[in-house]
Amino acid sequence: MTSYLFYDLETTGTNPCFDQIVQFAAIRTDAQFNEIDRHEFLVKLNRDTIPNPYAQITHQISMERMNNGISEFKAINKIHRLMNEFGTISLGYNTLGFDDVFLRFAFYRNLLSPYTHQYNNQCRRMDIYPITLIFYLFKRDILNWPEKDGRLSLKLEAINECNGFVAGQAHDAMVDVSATLALAKVFFAEQETWQYVNDYFIKAIDEQRLSKLPKAFANYGYGLMISGEFGTKQLYQAPVLILGQHHHYRNQFACLRLDLAQLRQTTTDNPDNAWVINKKLAEPGFILPPSKRFLALLNDQSYQEMKENLAWLQKNPSTLKAIRDYYCNYTYPNIPETDTDAALYLNGFWTTAEQQICADFHRAGAAEKSVLAARIRNPRLKELATRVLGRHFPQTMTDDQREDFHQYLQKVFSSAPPIDYKGQPRYSIANALTDITALEKQTDSLTPTQQKQITALKNYVLKLENY
Repeated sequence: MTSYLFYDLETTGTNPCFDQIVQFAAIRTDAQFNEIDRHEFLVKLNRDTIPNPYAQITHQISMERMNNGISEFKAINKIHRLMNEFGTISLGYNTLGFDDVFLRFAFYRNLLSPYTHQYNNQCRRMDIYPITLIFYLFKRDILNWPEKDGRLSLKLEAINECNGFVAGQAHDAMVDVSATLALAKVFFAEQETWQYVNDYFIKAIDEQRLSKLPKAFANYGYGLMISGEFGTKQLYQAPVLILGQHHHYRNQFACLRLDLAQLRQTTTDNPDNAWVINKKLAEPGFILPPSKRFLALLNDQSYQEMKENLAWLQKNPSTLKAIRDYYCNYTYPNIPETDTDAALYLNGFWTTAEQQICADFHRAGAAEKSVLAARIRNPRLKELATRVLGRHFPQTMTDDQREDFHQYLQKVFSSAPPIDYKGQPRYSIANALTDITALEKQTDSLTPTQQKQITALKNYVLKLENY
């Protein structure tokens, strides 16, 4: 039986590799969006987590409430079970752009499969945010559309307030889930459009639609990509040329933007001057066929640039080939110093043997986990398991495990913290204190509650400084 799991996360920051979830909320519905059940819980801070004060004043979950939540290990296991229940379609507002990435890393560092909720047991994912873009562009009359300072705002809290869906504080996870569900019901009532957009989240259909796009010339299809990254000024759309399937990341297609004059300054010597987007199957941005109906909202300048660029590309096949070869063969740099918690994308999927080790670890009792962790030969799994023990089962650790985790914490709290797969350092004590100081000078813009929360966070971070 198919069910939808509408969910939302509140987190300690924006880095999915190192920050953690502090609140989870979800509403499961049937296929017609009738509620079946709901789930909501707070998550206790890990020993190695340094919260970002800007996240703190956004979600406004106090330090006291966070430290009374359930452990991350229990929380992530529960979320994993919910999302992997047979026939679950997990979705929210911008979940594919933010929340799902957070969950993927949380599953990974807690020794759970990071990807099964995407394809196993007839599960898959959707996202209401890109659906909102489509409805704004082509079915605008079904909603009130909010503006801020004279400009369109598609933030969930703005849409919720403008349409009076749900009362409550924005960035409370359950309030946001309830607002997303209410918005989805409005879209669902427009069944023809809803089904058309829904199918973009199915890999086979998305790939088939790409293959059926009309050819601009030769074997290059083209269409209109709809994506939040293009922004309000561009009405979230840009014409693109499909360069082809990526040679290393087989689930991606390289798409060349056609609405930028800079493309015509590209040569065979600087192919990276072109703006190319890697489009993942069943994920935004979605590419519509270049029909008159869909191109009608493209501004005149973008339309003219598209025409000129298509003509220029036809006359410069060697430059087009250089662009295609560069982007279809491009691989993300492998940063050797990447911390284990951030190395999900660098090591591929769990092997069958690794999956078995993870399953054994989860089945084991608290005391037995440390014994199993000590026996693991795989360095990555051993380090992940040791960190799980240090965060959640410190009383069961061996002396060697305790020392390894102590050295890890010293690095986290040092002036040279671990780095992620992009080479970005983990949010540090120094970062937190700098941001707290900046916020303390903005008392006029903070509520009394937010000021108290910043003070409590400062006290917490200062204790970490003395680790």
